[in-house]
Amino acid sequence: MQGFDVVLRVAGGAIAIAMAVGLALLEAVSTPGPWFIAVPAALIGNVFLAWFAVSTVERGWAWLLPAVPWTVIMLLAIAPTSEGDQLANSWTGLGAFAAGAFGFLMPIMRPNTHKMGVSGISH
Repeated sequence: MQGFDVVLRVAGGAIAIAMAVGLALLEAVSTPGPWFIAVPAALIGNVFLAWFAVSTVERGWAWLLPAVPWTVIMLLAIAPTSEGDQLANSWTGLGAFAAGAFGFLMPIMRPNTHKMGVSGISH
């Protein structure tokens, strides 16, 4: 049964990475729109991604699995293009980037009083 558990953990990590890539692309594309769509989506979506990764992989460091590809995609969206950059040219883009980064940090900033992981799973 332990082999199946490892398969489920790896699959959970891969799904978290895929969801992070999709969410980052959606957030980067939605930043020219109103702030009340992109900023809450970044915050709530990344809190969910961090929780999902830690819950499925059952490791406290698993929040990094979605955080790294999300950050790379968002930084690439800041890069200048011939039309101008996607994120840094508006308050909405900068707000989405900041809210998304804070969204990944919120679950790990929670005080752990019983030496438990991010989602309350003992290690």
